[in-house]
Amino acid sequence: MVSNRGCVMRGAMLCVGLVVGLLSTVLSAYAQYPAESQVKKDGTAVLLVDYANPPLSSATHAGADATVIDFKGQLGRITSVRSEPSSAPLAASRMFVDDQSGTIYIYDIKAKKFTPYLKFPRIFPKFESDTGNTAGIVSITFDPGYAKNGKFYTVHVERPDMAGFTSPTNAQMPSLNLTGYTTTEEVVPPAGAVHL
Repeated sequence: MVSNRGCVMRGAMLCVGLVVGLLSTVLSAYAQYPAESQVKKDGTAVLLVDYANPPLSSATHAGADATVIDFKGQLGRITSVRSEPSSAPLAASRMFVDDQSGTIYIYDIKAKKFTPYLKFPRIFPKFESDTGNTAGIVSITFDPGYAKNGKFYTVHVERPDMAGFTSPTNAQMPSLNLTGYTTTEEVVPPAGAVHL
């Protein structure tokens, strides 16, 4: 009986020793730096310069005053910069920039100026960007016929449990034409509802 227990103990120790040895081999392979510099001197140079400074912003949600900046929180979260399709009349002079906190800007390339274009908390009653890095405006992309029809698409996060309508409103932006606007159904992951 004693020898049988000893075999079990030695077997477990051997197994643990193999796992630890394998793990340290794998980790040491990742921890090794190259023996020589990976940057070669071929005359190529990289120059980093400030290109533009987007406006400060803070996380927001529908109905919140998006003009108040919380300097203790996360500031301006630019998630994408998109050039308009080259066939669009102003493609060479401007880009669209989305700030995850709730504003899509038009960026004037020559003047290096950001102009707010759409403020999501004013349009979407259930808009939410103050729950971390997975909220707010996620992306913007242009319709293949954008140069003629002006359509573009956005992905953003809303909180279904918030009070208010699910459809957008132009009450605070009367010039916003919502004719033909459509939404997708609420996404519920297979694991169940996401609690924010």
